[in-house]
Amino acid sequence: MQIEVIYRDGVFVPTVPLHVKRERLSIFISEDEAEILDTKQKGKETSTKTPLRQQLDHILGPYARSRARLASMEDKAHWHKHLEEKHLL
Repeated sequence: MQIEVIYRDGVFVPTVPLHVKRERLSIFISEDEAEILDTKQKGKETSTKTPLRQQLDHILGPYARSRARLASMEDKAHWHKHLEEKHLL
């Protein structure tokens, strides 16, 4: 079975109500419908950071690069610990 899905504003939208039975779903796009972008620029990979992440890194400056990247749940735990220390002590 094939279902038409429309790509609109960065989101794939099915044309009929749909319940996906698995966590992962494959979508095939023909070559005449899309262009494969080169992920290399002058030997460097392009940034996959969101605009918000880029703004935060700019605000943090050198601290953004020195701070170890954590999983989101670990990051939240550190933030909660910081708030507790700041407001409860």
